[in-house]
Amino acid sequence: MIADQTGTSAPNGLAGLAGIQAAIQTINDAGGVAGHQIDMGSPIDSQSTVQGGQAAIRQALDASPVAVTGSIVSTVLAAQEPALKRASVAYVVDSVTSNAVKQPWYFGIQLGVDENVKLVVAGVTNAVGGSISGKRVAVEGLNSTVGAEIVTALKQDLVKRGAEIVATELTASASVGTFTSQAQNIVSSKPDIVVEFDSPNNTILVAKALATAGYQGPIVGSVAANSLDVFKGINSSKFIAPFAFHDPSSSQLLTEAAKKYGFTKYQNSPYFSAGYAMGYTLKAGLEKCGFPCSSEKLESTLRSQGEISVPAGLAFGPIKFEPGNGVGLTAGQFYGWDSAKQATSMIGPVVQL
Repeated sequence: MIADQTGTSAPNGLAGLAGIQAAIQTINDAGGVAGHQIDMGSPIDSQSTVQGGQAAIRQALDASPVAVTGSIVSTVLAAQEPALKRASVAYVVDSVTSNAVKQPWYFGIQLGVDENVKLVVAGVTNAVGGSISGKRVAVEGLNSTVGAEIVTALKQDLVKRGAEIVATELTASASVGTFTSQAQNIVSSKPDIVVEFDSPNNTILVAKALATAGYQGPIVGSVAANSLDVFKGINSSKFIAPFAFHDPSSSQLLTEAAKKYGFTKYQNSPYFSAGYAMGYTLKAGLEKCGFPCSSEKLESTLRSQGEISVPAGLAFGPIKFEPGNGVGLTAGQFYGWDSAKQATSMIGPVVQL
């Protein structure tokens, strides 16, 4: 298990790691896989950095594992790709890069660029009443490799559907201190809707800055910032965001697992949900692979086994890996915020990806 346990991405990495550990402990307590326990070893810290990620994957691969799991930021995954290509070991991970999704070793419990765009466009369509054509759209995003790529692809898709992009603002890091001037720029462009694709901290900051600057229209967030804490921080019925998994704060399955294994601190994070799904993805592959299972056989088994069912109440669709595309998630769901109840609620139908 590799995770960003320290550094800027630690909140997400620790939550993902907790989800993996809760799932594996649940599986092992129920008898393991065909009577064999899954040994995940001690978690390795990738430190949210390129150097930390490279050192972590080397340490993991030195143990000759059947598979590796990871809860890491995309820059760490990108840094690990050369080592993974040489080793050809299945990597079940909650991060994504455009290069990784095409690799035979990549099994992503995360959305790729195309899936993110399709999901957000569905949310924009819903928020503006059914037609994007003629709508003025402002786009805000994190200026990371993947973030900038998604913003570019999203804008192109919206324009093809007849929207006008009236403003684009990118944040320099996942935790900026202010967005005042950028919010004023967006508001002055008179958008009908604002789309955010940023970190949890920035999503809250940007939404509040927009409100202060006078914006009162809908805001569509992303799967990168869809936790209960984000909804509470914004506290607005105008904000909606997509979930790749059921809201963990209302999932009995995840609540019970978090409580049983001491991970209640992380149970409201979507990364806890992703980690839990990673554990059951690994279980499904090992079951079909049989015992003993080699790393090469597990890789081919995961790629060819078709739909993988995760525990009920976790995902909106099965997990399935296609040849040439390692993105396993097949559906998402938008949620909104009920200020009176201080709770999320589903909006619109499940979006098939």
